[in-house]
Amino acid sequence: MSVQSLRTPARWLAWLAVAASAGSAVGQVRWLPNRAPDLTYTGGYCYDSVRDRLLLFDRESTFEGVMLNGQRSYSYVAAASPSLAGWLTGAAFARDRARVVCYDRARTWEWDGAAWLLRANFPPISSFLHLVGHESRGTVIAFGGASPSLGNDLYEWNGSNWTLIPTTGRPPRPVLPDTQSYYYLTMAYDARRDKVVLFGRATDRGDGFLYDFHPDLWEWDTAGGWVSRTAQWPFQALPNVMLFDSRRGTLIATEGVAAHAEWDGGPAWQPLVLTNPIPPALGVMRHAAYDAGLGVTMACVFNPAGPWIEGWKLGTVSQAEFDRAGDGCAGSLGEPALGLTRDWTRAWVGGTLSTEVTNLPYSGGFLVVGWSNTTAGAVLLPLVLTPYGMPGCHLRISLDSVYPLAGSAQRARQELPVPNLAALVGCVLYQQAFATDPAANAAGLTASNAVRITVGHR
Repeated sequence: MSVQSLRTPARWLAWLAVAASAGSAVGQVRWLPNRAPDLTYTGGYCYDSVRDRLLLFDRESTFEGVMLNGQRSYSYVAAASPSLAGWLTGAAFARDRARVVCYDRARTWEWDGAAWLLRANFPPISSFLHLVGHESRGTVIAFGGASPSLGNDLYEWNGSNWTLIPTTGRPPRPVLPDTQSYYYLTMAYDARRDKVVLFGRATDRGDGFLYDFHPDLWEWDTAGGWVSRTAQWPFQALPNVMLFDSRRGTLIATEGVAAHAEWDGGPAWQPLVLTNPIPPALGVMRHAAYDAGLGVTMACVFNPAGPWIEGWKLGTVSQAEFDRAGDGCAGSLGEPALGLTRDWTRAWVGGTLSTEVTNLPYSGGFLVVGWSNTTAGAVLLPLVLTPYGMPGCHLRISLDSVYPLAGSAQRARQELPVPNLAALVGCVLYQQAFATDPAANAAGLTASNAVRITVGHR
């Protein structure tokens, strides 16, 4: 949808009329208890984006979370134990291999969805601080090196070996008195900006005790190497978890109780407003992973009063939802597919909803935006389009607005600016695309899937 079409009085009145009934809380996040299996300190959480499952594991057991009624239903995988040799450095998902990778300071393991596979035993790298999945490269990247306390190299896992990534301007890990060195608290991959980010520095006394904390911030990408950044941190406490929230399109950093903030690459971290914090009696957050299927961060937190480990999840109160709302029909390139351009290009107030249609034979067609998926005037939906020369196709949404699609390489994108009005939160609208395809049928058109869009507030 163009900016010009959105500015017409009719479009504004349509938005405001539908939004009048919305009354969601806005601009907040919350922690909620999350039932999860008990784990020891030596395990990890990792989200498998290919299978849409959350993996939870420790020395003795492995669980997989499968979507059930909008939640994760965890099931024990009987033949699963990575037999960790030591404390776990981390776990990350390698998209190119569709495997979870973990490193226990001695061996490298992979989870293929059925079993743990020992891939490399006692590699020459003796210490990694952090592992992250790098989406654009499709691999796992680790920070650390051959020296247990001083390594500041980047390594990449290719499925059989860790290989050194040549880079420049590396974060310092100087030799300090009494075997002390710098320890960087968190690392994450920012998919929106295609950068690996290190945040938070402390001094390691040599026995695992950390002190002298600083909000140091470093970024790495292939083109520029490591770059030191300055971004104001609003809390005294520093985080021990940092994750990329793909729906918000920001990095979320937290230590579970006292500090919660997000960063979009700008000059400052923005505090997150909590509607339901984790009880302060709970201790350190042990493991966490962002679950893109649910749009929440799943975490386990230490409880000194017992049970020792509790499950919690962190999510946006007024989530911008984007859900499939009916199938399309096949054309000469298969069914046209309507989806988000990226996971974070959702309908956030004050942002831009960006959707993309693929499988377009002529890279064009038109996009329908509607307020209903049950009626279009006096016509009940979905409407069978066979009488109109489109056998097997359906109109699934009302024809309130129609906009041309024009792209290239069999795809086209459409952007819709969302007004910065809190009253729009909770507003629901629908989209469906129609592809120009003369070879498909008499009408020369095929229909994409329909989607249901809910406006949210970050």
